[in-house]
Amino acid sequence: MRSAQDIRWGTGGVGRSNKGLTSGEDVVGIVEKIGEGVKHVATGDRVLALTQTGGYAQFVMAESMLALPCPGDIPAPEAVALVLNYLTAYQMLVRVARVRSGESLLIHGAAGGVGQALVQIAAILDCISYGTDTRLRRLGCGCHPMGMVC
Repeated sequence: MRSAQDIRWGTGGVGRSNKGLTSGEDVVGIVEKIGEGVKHVATGDRVLALTQTGGYAQFVMAESMLALPCPGDIPAPEAVALVLNYLTAYQMLVRVARVRSGESLLIHGAAGGVGQALVQIAAILDCISYGTDTRLRRLGCGCHPMGMVC
């Protein structure tokens, strides 16, 4: 099943012609080779990754910062559906912000896909999350530690 982004990309709807290029940017697969200095995944590991293009090809190349280990018990269709939200959230919290246990986080858009992933990953990292979202306000939900509570 192709995402709306894949359809826009494949039809040149993102500002350029993509004729002759393979679409698809969220992938799950087995690492065939790794580049120099890559430490968090190894050859033979099952990974989630984002590619700029080519995700529907038999082989793809991904930047190491855009690849994470993927547990074997998660079916590929479910894993690939989560890759963009959770990889984005992981990048933000772990690799960019470098949050530590006990820190408090304000997560804007906490009811969206990336926002929910941020709240869940923050809980795993033992952080206190506060969230905002216009949908929550309309439902009369409050902002509470460790997730959204209505």
